[in-house]
Amino acid sequence: MRPGKTGLGDGMRLLVCSGRHFADADLVEGELDRLHDQTPISVIIHGGIPGLGVPVENWARRHNIRLVRYTSNFSLGKRGDFERDDFMLEDSRPAMVLAFSGGTRTTRWLARATEAGVRLALAACHAPSQTCSDRHAELVSA
Repeated sequence: MRPGKTGLGDGMRLLVCSGRHFADADLVEGELDRLHDQTPISVIIHGGIPGLGVPVENWARRHNIRLVRYTSNFSLGKRGDFERDDFMLEDSRPAMVLAFSGGTRTTRWLARATEAGVRLALAACHAPSQTCSDRHAELVSA
């Protein structure tokens, strides 16, 4: 089975990420609605960060979409987040990563997904003068 395919019909596997302090349920639901209208989502994957995970899971349940949550191993300290992120990308085989605003780790996500050949969807960010696509452009040009 090729990456992004689930065996659950024609829907895609969507991995959703953001920074730890991201919290905009309306933006999450709007972006998920937009993507789902373009290409039906069959599985949604996230890392269990409350500000993102709660609205993602609420949206998925309302739309009868399967959920996969990868939680961090906090006994490893900060390294647990990085190990979870790497494992989540490799294990979940997403067709697309939907990125919301964040910092260094979100930028790292964009780089890892790009390296893996996974399509990116960049949501509008709430940083006063920067969008996720600006962050990705900085990363790619670095």
